[in-house]
Amino acid sequence: MAFFSQAEIKQLASAEAERLISLYLPMVKTGDTAQNRIRFKNLLNKVETKLLDSGKRLTEIRALLGPALAMTDNALFWQIQSNTLAMFISPETFQYYHLPDEFQETVAVSKHYFVRPLVSIFNRDGMFYLLGLSQKGIHLWQCSRLSQVDITPDVLPESLNEALPFFEYQKQVQSHGRGQVYGNAAPTAMFFGSGDDSFDNKGRIKEYFQIIDKELRQYFKAAKAPLILTGVDYLLPIYRDINSYPLLRSEFIDGNPDGASPDELRLKGWEIVKNEFEKNAKLAVEEYYLAESRGLGSSDMPQVLVAAHDGRVKNLFTNPATRVYGFFDRDKRQMVRHANEASGDEELVNLAVVYTLRTDGQVFDQHLDKLGYKAEIGATLRY
Repeated sequence: MAFFSQAEIKQLASAEAERLISLYLPMVKTGDTAQNRIRFKNLLNKVETKLLDSGKRLTEIRALLGPALAMTDNALFWQIQSNTLAMFISPETFQYYHLPDEFQETVAVSKHYFVRPLVSIFNRDGMFYLLGLSQKGIHLWQCSRLSQVDITPDVLPESLNEALPFFEYQKQVQSHGRGQVYGNAAPTAMFFGSGDDSFDNKGRIKEYFQIIDKELRQYFKAAKAPLILTGVDYLLPIYRDINSYPLLRSEFIDGNPDGASPDELRLKGWEIVKNEFEKNAKLAVEEYYLAESRGLGSSDMPQVLVAAHDGRVKNLFTNPATRVYGFFDRDKRQMVRHANEASGDEELVNLAVVYTLRTDGQVFDQHLDKLGYKAEIGATLRY
């Protein structure tokens, strides 16, 4: 499973080839979870049908889908709890993500990956990370407004004692080597400081957190979402001092995360970051109104698609319920629209999203209603 970030979306958007496969499977998390595998197999059967209709041979299709088919027998894979499984397949790529949001079941075979659903995680529902700090273990959650996924990397040590195994010996020396005897009484352990707050333990915790930060650095190198810490108050400043992730928020969630409800932690985290995401969307809508008055705002689908192809779209507004099928002739700079999906068609709103992401534009999902009229697409243009 890949670590999901905005850089991952852009990488997917940059891909272009014949017959790129995109799958979205909303997952059943309680009750009859065995149906997830069955529904996944059904999606792969739909892909096979689409590829056969496009002229691809069955032997080629089975080879292409081999890694995905192997997942159906991977019991550990299906134990991972998420709201949606997203998978992207090509002859060179097999990538999947367990996502915190629930998306519509989708199968797409096209020249571009179907990335439209992914953008909502970063704007409408506001993706952020929660890092639970404890001497007994570390948890990393990828969260949105509605849900969360535990994405704790396997490379992280499970506990302080695993990371620094000689710590137990140090603790024994501290308690047994500094006792005092009063009369015939047994030696009494004497600590300097208060247990976990002792100088020696602070040093070990700092070493432990340095290991955590170093490992997380590899996962966060392409991330652009805020990070919120949760843990008991004496641990947080120690981690904050060695943290290297630039988007760590000053606000935090106080309390031991061991045994805490991930849902409750996510809700507290969302209260910290929600204003940031809502503000960004509000400013983008206000900018659209101003741009429209100056001739730099458009809700015309063909015009927006051409502008996105040319790199002129700064902010793109889409409606997740809208599907526009057809094809785009880049040489003639013309869009051909079909009433229903035909063989070889692309979903053209997704194509506008792809072009916008490639040129560092922002895509806002479910904000068209704020533009004051019903439109299938909208864009603020750079020029």
